[in-house]
Amino acid sequence: MDWFVRVLCDNLVPSIHVATLKSIQYHWKKALKKRQPYKFKWNQYMNKDLRDSYYFNWPVYFP
Repeated sequence: MDWFVRVLCDNLVPSIHVATLKSIQYHWKKALKKRQPYKFKWNQYMNKDLRDSYYFNWPVYFP
């Protein structure tokens, strides 16, 4: 079972992360074309301490 979780994390999690980044880039470019400011959701639902700990603990989230 452990190998299954490891394979799932190695293959699925980076794909979700990449898809999220592509989605953010798409909406950001769309807002730029309309000359509207884009508010990043990342900054709205996570405070600075939580964002910093996310980057510090990156290997924990994405082994």
